[in-house]
Amino acid sequence: MVAKILSKTGTFNAVRYNSNKQAKGSAELIDIKNFKVLKPETMTAADVKNYLKSYSDVNKRVKNPQFHATISCKGREYSPEQLKEIGNQYMDKMGYGEQPYIILFHNDTNNNHIHIVSTRVDANGKKINDSYENVRSLNAIQEIMKKSISRNNDLDLNALKGYKFETKNQFISLLKLHKFEVREKDNVISIYKMGAKCEDVALSDMKFFLADKKAISQLKQEFSSLSGMDKKIYPVFNSNNEIVNYKSEFTKQLKSKNIEIVFHFSESKKPFGYTVIDSSRKEVFRGSLISKLNNILSLDEQEYVSQTKGKSYSERLIASKYNVSTQREREMLSHYLSIDIANVQLNDKIVSKEDFEKYKIFFSGCKSVNDLDDIKRFNSVDLYSYKSDVYLITAKKQIINLNELIEDKKLLADYHSLHKEQLENKGKYQIYNEDDIDEEKDVSEIEDEHVKADSSIDIGIETAKGIMTAFGSQGSAEPEKKRKKRNRNA
Repeated sequence: MVAKILSKTGTFNAVRYNSNKQAKGSAELIDIKNFKVLKPETMTAADVKNYLKSYSDVNKRVKNPQFHATISCKGREYSPEQLKEIGNQYMDKMGYGEQPYIILFHNDTNNNHIHIVSTRVDANGKKINDSYENVRSLNAIQEIMKKSISRNNDLDLNALKGYKFETKNQFISLLKLHKFEVREKDNVISIYKMGAKCEDVALSDMKFFLADKKAISQLKQEFSSLSGMDKKIYPVFNSNNEIVNYKSEFTKQLKSKNIEIVFHFSESKKPFGYTVIDSSRKEVFRGSLISKLNNILSLDEQEYVSQTKGKSYSERLIASKYNVSTQREREMLSHYLSIDIANVQLNDKIVSKEDFEKYKIFFSGCKSVNDLDDIKRFNSVDLYSYKSDVYLITAKKQIINLNELIEDKKLLADYHSLHKEQLENKGKYQIYNEDDIDEEKDVSEIEDEHVKADSSIDIGIETAKGIMTAFGSQGSAEPEKKRKKRNRNA
């Protein structure tokens, strides 16, 4: 989680910036606080802007009263409601809890985030303390997240401890699947998440269970029913460019039944075993009890070497921003981005239910090719024809096969026939470009700052820790004073 305070101004054009986003469907007003004169249900953007300006005019000495901050999470980790709660806690800790402010949720980037707009002048005409604001902001969000992460981790961990497993290693596989880190020492398993310690579990206190024979029989039937699925596996990479698991069409179908496979391997070698985690039954099984390893995977040796050696990290990083769940989507994205298919990997990303329904509602009303072209209501959308399919590719790096959105297959065939040459010869077919919208200079600058702030979430927690170290472990004022003195002397 990253909080960023954007530039101070006296215009309150951050309200206009956010209302523009609302008009384009990429932002939603999710909270209004302390506008005592105005009624939330009838407020307009102009009302908010004028109210904040009048509120601030009590103290003319404050030249730049606008307070504008963003709070971003990684990907879709937090919902709008959760971010609203975090935003309100953040404003309390920053001294703005009693101020009039609005919170807007944005969905126009890869990371869910909120914008908060308020004034630095309080009800008595005094200026809100902004000394060492960025340091205090960092401290505030870290304190909030420490409590939030601890609470969520406790809930997740208690749920996982309720599973049945035969061995310690099966328990560890279960923890790692749910992104917990595990360290072992002196017969004690120490469990961490996002760098925070959750719990120590002594091996002597762990309860082990024999695998349920009836469950094994049912799983064998599940595996057998999918025997015709493609079992060619592809490596799944994390943000550190490390292989964390393997996936295939076969494992994807199992996951839809709440059954997940964790392959066991060392470094970048091929899998030598696997564990089955059945979340419906809350049980973990040795894979060998269900099916032989060779029956659930296949991998061409030459292609395997191509996948795991000598890839371009930057290309893979770009491709990883999209949701890719099938081999056909791998091929399409490789063609769309003009990059080596070896750099396009299967991943866990999905299109949110809300977004999927939004597009489905629109496309269900399309009766002609011209209707398909009329998608300007959406923000930077591409349609891309590949082989026999047409794909929707959104600004949020979402990939959706139009076969999932449109029942009229003849309409899709007509569109593909009409646009195939144009799309495949020219590459991306840009339907709508939000850069055509003319905005004032300071609104554009807000956009620039917003993009930079949102991209900073990809840097991660370690960078935030580094910033804290640079300012002193307690966020003290002294390092900042020394820095300013050095700058004056320079």
